[in-house]
Amino acid sequence: MTVQRYQDFRAHAEFRLPERGTSDLFPRDRYWVILGTRAQPEPFQGTTGAVHKFLIPNENAGLRPNVRQAVDITLVGRRITVVINGRRSSSIKSSPVPLGAL
Repeated sequence: MTVQRYQDFRAHAEFRLPERGTSDLFPRDRYWVILGTRAQPEPFQGTTGAVHKFLIPNENAGLRPNVRQAVDITLVGRRITVVINGRRSSSIKSSPVPLGAL
């Protein structure tokens, strides 16, 4: 965790969640990337790799519970890319407002 402000950046994190566990990453304050263990055939707003209230993943790239997973988040200007376990989860898309705007 840091209180420093960054413009464009790439972040990598590894995580392992228990059965029905959830967690989040908060890049630039306004949006957060959802991490979870729900095994849904169709991706939705709560799928691992979703950007809450902004992007639904292209696929459910999350693995089963209690397995080490990786997430890579790239923010360039108002564009975000989320990669879960080496598979692009959320499409690159411009934010409707500047990321980090309150």
